[in-house]
Amino acid sequence: MRPKLAIVHPEAWYGGGAESRPPWIIQALRGDYDITLITTGIITNGTYSVDRVNKYYGTQISEADFRFVHYRPGFFLDKTRRFSSLKKRLFQRFLRKHLPGYDAVISTSSFTPVDLGRAIIRFVVAFDFDRTLCDKLEPPPREDVTGGFLGKALQYMHQAFLDLISPVDNSAWLKDQIVSNSDWTGGVLSDAYNIRTRTLYPPVWSEFQKVPYEERGQGFVWVGVFAPQKEVESAIEILSRVRARGYNVHLHIVGWGYSDSYLEQIKEAHSRHKDWVFMEGRCELAEKLRLFSTHRYGINSRVKEPFGIAVAEMVKAGCIVFCPDSGGQVEIVGDDRLTFGSREEAVDKICAVLDSEKLQKEMLSKLAERAGLFSVETFQAGVRSIVEAHIKEKAKEKLI
Repeated sequence: MRPKLAIVHPEAWYGGGAESRPPWIIQALRGDYDITLITTGIITNGTYSVDRVNKYYGTQISEADFRFVHYRPGFFLDKTRRFSSLKKRLFQRFLRKHLPGYDAVISTSSFTPVDLGRAIIRFVVAFDFDRTLCDKLEPPPREDVTGGFLGKALQYMHQAFLDLISPVDNSAWLKDQIVSNSDWTGGVLSDAYNIRTRTLYPPVWSEFQKVPYEERGQGFVWVGVFAPQKEVESAIEILSRVRARGYNVHLHIVGWGYSDSYLEQIKEAHSRHKDWVFMEGRCELAEKLRLFSTHRYGINSRVKEPFGIAVAEMVKAGCIVFCPDSGGQVEIVGDDRLTFGSREEAVDKICAVLDSEKLQKEMLSKLAERAGLFSVETFQAGVRSIVEAHIKEKAKEKLI
């Protein structure tokens, strides 16, 4: 009998870097494990289209490779994005009831509940599961949200109500086997909690159209989920200043998101530069690869990006990519001349590369060497090793 494996990923779908892990893990382990993908949320809506997932990520999974379980909290909660704390506790209660029958459990989302009643393999791709750590890395605006005595009393009652549904030990995840998406992510966790982590870089598809660098357009590509921390408007502003210095560059923005208010901000910034900024929406894999392969440059704008899979994709496609000088993305490009700490520094470094064919060739050579770090094969081999070791360790514990 094959070992039973559960993959837990709220809002399992396609579009972001974190969402690429479930299909690639399924592809790595199918045949050797009885796999179940467990999810919840509005986006999935009770389905998991392997055709769309395969087209977006380059995987080759089929419905026969795994079971799909979509948890619905019921009532009006199925139709709203509100009451996230309540829905998360209900999902936690469901998971704690159903996961004991599995030989191993993998979490591939930072929104998976932290206390599942057992030790699991937890892929950490961001810090959303730890509000304190999130706020430390990206401090929120200062404001009084307690509302005085009444506000604190309501917060206490709210917490007590959630604990009645499913109590949570917020430190339970520290017993999990932590797999980080970059050395930077692992370092943040180690510094904060004095724990050991293992780095396994995400899988990056590499079947790109081979277009010689000299035949590519003098343009940039930005890819990501539209969220405030991604700072899309920063990329637009940086390249606007580059153009002001006389360089005829353009920008393709590929992405999608949940925040209507932030999307309006992006559209407003775009409206001022429609002649050279192009909104592409969410592209299927083929169109995204075409954009990468026909442009010389890429840019990322999120500070403290835990990894930045779009950066790795563009590097593997033969682009010269610029990014902030923090987070896991620094490990991808591996050269200070491609990282920046401010918009002005970004403009200076981009212009320096645009000015020098010699520097462009040097960067292309260095980036080509680094591209091998982010292969699908390396990720799948790492997943197989981690799961096998985890199951063996759990078997030993049962004998003690």
